[in-house]
Order: sequence, then C-alpha cells, then structure tokens
Amino acid sequence: MPQHLEIKSGDSHLIVWKIAEPIDFYVEKLLNWQNDFHQIKSEKRKLQFAASRYVAAFLTNIFDASQFANAEDRRPFIKNSELQISISHDENWVAVIISKNKVGIDIFCPTEKVFRVAHKFLSDSEKIILQNHFSNENEKLKWFSMLWCVKETVFKWMGKDAIEFREDMLLQKIESAEILMNTAFYGNVKVQTKFENEFCLSWI
Repeated sequence: MPQHLEIKSGDSHLIVWKIAEPIDFYVEKLLNWQNDFHQIKSEKRKLQFAASRYVAAFLTNIFDASQFANAEDRRPFIKNSELQISISHDENWVAVIISKNKVGIDIFCPTEKVFRVAHKFLSDSEKIILQNHFSNENEKLKWFSMLWCVKETVFKWMGKDAIEFREDMLLQKIESAEILMNTAFYGNVKVQTKFENEFCLSWI
C-alpha cells in the first residue's frame, strides 16, 4: 500500500500517500465520482484528483465522492459533516488532513522555479531569517520551498482570498519541526513541518 506517512494528533488525522497505481485503482473504489472529472482535461490532474478523493475517503470512511465538494473559493468541504478537511497534491504525492477544527495542509516537491517567484511570497526580513538555516544552494532550495509550502498551508487555514503572501503571512521563528508565522487577522500561528527526500510537508 502506498500510504507513506500517517500522523494523528488530538482530533486531527493526516495521511501522505504516494500515487503508484493507475486511475482505475482509485475510481473503482469511489461511488458517484464521474461528475467530478468532466472539467479536468489533463490526465495527470485527473489521476491526482482521483487519488486525493480516494485518500479523503480512506480517512473519513466516506466513499461516496459526491459528499466531497469545493466551495466557491475552491476549498474542499464534506457535505453534512462537522469534519474539516484540507487536501494537497504535487507530482506523485497526495496529502489530506481532517479534524473537527479548522485545518490546512500543503505538500510541495521542490523545484528551482521557487527562486523565480520568491519575490512574490518572501519579504526581505524572511530571507534574512532563512539565511541562518542554509549554507549551500541545495539547502536554500529546501528552505525556500518549505516557506512556500508553509504559506500555502496558512492561506488554506485562514480561508480568506484577499491575502498577500509577502505581507500578510510573515515568518517569525523556526524551531525544529515547527514554524511560527504572524498572520493578518489571526496573529501568531504555529505550523508543523516535515522534510522528506522528495517533498516538503506542512500542516495546521
């Protein structure tokens, strides 16, 4: 089974899954999935979507895909359930978290394109903090990627659209596997993080 990582903490439960099967493996286990595919043209995106819905079903024991929907802001939710859910996928990886409380999760496979967009999501003060945590280009790539991952997580957790990544979510401190962010509207927020060989993972 390609379940790569499972973490339970309090009432939250997350799974990281490696996509290693064809799309039929996922859709044959889901009910009422057909309507979700009609707007997805890329075969890769279809596979990621199907895998993410399967992992969500696996976590919640809700295998009727029609119970998972996206709000107008594209954030996922579970119909008629008190559970909160957040979903992320990149390349061959899917990450899903559920909880009774508000959640956010992101998984990101580092690529050098993160350097090209760094000016859009990293402030000068954040770059100074990060410099204390890397001594070469590989480590720089890792940490820039993690901050992108963290900010995506915070964005999902905040649930607000009018958010500037460079100004409204500011890195305060890095402590082991936890990153402290200062956010507009919500003040300081602690984000859990994990580095793997192929991806960065962060969640609230």
